[in-house]
Amino acid sequence: MSFTQARSLAIADGIAATYNIINTALVASAARIATLRGVVDAYNEAKTFQGTIDGSIDAEAKNVIGDRASLLLADLLNGYDDDCAKYGEESSIASIKDAKSFAQYFQYGVGGPWGHFWAPDFALAFQDVFGAYPGAKLVYSPAVADMGHKASGGAFVAGTDVDTSLYAGAAIPKLLAAGLTGTGMATVVGNGYSSDGLPQQGRSWSVNVTGNGTFTLVPGVAGDILTKVTAINVPAGITAGTLTVQADIPAGRSNPPS
Repeated sequence: MSFTQARSLAIADGIAATYNIINTALVASAARIATLRGVVDAYNEAKTFQGTIDGSIDAEAKNVIGDRASLLLADLLNGYDDDCAKYGEESSIASIKDAKSFAQYFQYGVGGPWGHFWAPDFALAFQDVFGAYPGAKLVYSPAVADMGHKASGGAFVAGTDVDTSLYAGAAIPKLLAAGLTGTGMATVVGNGYSSDGLPQQGRSWSVNVTGNGTFTLVPGVAGDILTKVTAINVPAGITAGTLTVQADIPAGRSNPPS
């Protein structure tokens, strides 16, 4: 079977890249249209036809550029839907009927956990075409530089939480160690989702910090994904330095996809 999770994500990232290119082109077109309107303003005012001509320019921009772009995105997404539905049929997985249910299956369903993150730009393209956001737990969070930090001997300082109205959580939770003296097992406490997509509180993630640098946190319960940091336990072996929790995007991915 040629259609796989990797193939699905490649298609979704391609659609997201197309969406981004279209939006960039529309912004550029709008600027050109505004310039054109400036050129004809004098004529419009003299002839008292400004509203008519401006309306024609706006309609042309919408009909020629916007509508064609929407049709292209709709074709791409409907084709993607069909590919995912076909996968469900050929794999005898009744729950997979389209792209969204395909992603759900591999994110927090039987095929999971968290194996099919869509890029944020793909979620926007999906929303534009189908009229609804695909679901926050299907979309990876953009990178977050500071979800919370704590200096050795200091108090925990809350940082930026993952926006769970838009994103699932930190695809790769990391711990940045800076100015460190000492080593030891650091533990992060926070909230998130379990492997079945249910909200959880007071879960832990830990990693052995061996020096300055960035370390990938490992969940205490396999399959947990982090959305909010509530505490950082600095080990006694670390006598100086600061530990900062960060969220990274899935390996090999980018947003906008390229």
